[in-house]
Amino acid sequence: MTMATPPAAQTQPPYTTTVPADGADPHPEAMIGDIDLRIGDTIAIRAHGRITPAGLAAAGLTAAGMLLALAGLIRALRRPV
Repeated sequence: MTMATPPAAQTQPPYTTTVPADGADPHPEAMIGDIDLRIGDTIAIRAHGRITPAGLAAAGLTAAGMLLALAGLIRALRRPV
């Protein structure tokens, strides 16, 4: 009995972005950022991020909703019983 090999998309790390051979970004309006941080000789951090305008708007609406809920909780805690 042989095991089937998993699809290529499942074997790649979640932070890997596949770009077509011609160099075109899959989403033309995507915003991409990279950072390399080194602290001394032992600590090195590398980060890569990619977001679309719709994702940025969704993140903003989520944060606004969380802040409104937190404000309601704080107001409820301050009311005398």
